Amino acid sequence: MAVISIEWGENSRVRWADATGVHTSSTLLALAERLPAASILLCEPSFYSCNTDERRFLAAELSGQSHVLVPAPRAGREVLEAIAGRVAARSRVGWLRAISVAGAAGLDHTVSREYTANSVHDALDIAHAVALGGVELPGLTAARQALGPYRDLDEPMRLALGDGQAYGPGVFAALALVAAVARSRDDFDRLLGLSESPGWGSVRGAVRGWYRTRNGGEDFVRESVLTWSAYRRALRAAYSRISAARRHGQERAA
Repeated sequence: MAVISIEWGENSRVRWADATGVHTSSTLLALAERLPAASILLCEPSFYSCNTDERRFLAAELSGQSHVLVPAPRAGREVLEAIAGRVAARSRVGWLRAISVAGAAGLDHTVSREYTANSVHDALDIAHAVALGGVELPGLTAARQALGPYRDLDEPMRLALGDGQAYGPGVFAALALVAAVARSRDDFDRLLGLSESPGWGSVRGAVRGWYRTRNGGEDFVRESVLTWSAYRRALRAAYSRISAARRHGQERAA
């Protein structure tokens, strides 16, 4: 897994940046073939020219090789750039990856005060992609420490957050990142899409998608079925533990 940022170069070539620097490939599919499995490809929306058909084609071609094309909207980039501060990057594509990783690492509850809900949603979606690309963000580390090993969770929380063996990467990353920025339970519910229509984005999509998987996917087990109410209660209980641990850490630091 890897987090890659991409942009179009000259003559339809693709410029891309990873942890080692900026590179060029002859085509997008040529790039896809040389990337580590299940890479996250961050791009500005202009990469697919705001053309829905073009975006779907690119996403389908990349998904055939288990890669995910993730747009990084301007509002989300602005939040992450402000958190990241000045980053060393010689190109736009290198800058995009740098602010995405550094900004995602710095997300905390202050962003909910300083930015609009839509901007926070967009920043969380980019950070979620970074986490799924294998970057261990502080918010995930804090959540793991607060909740403890998956096997030690109570039954409702095990069902909500994993597959019976381990935490589910998508839902756990969504929970951890939203818990890091939420200032209250109402804020947590809103950002995670628990108290309103699901809206858009990978964070809310991960939560709704995992619920469907646990209740009707190929790994369906009847005794593991969760009601939506039970699922929400388990996620809220996990948030309470994470936020309590955060407060305790702040009090000790003071």
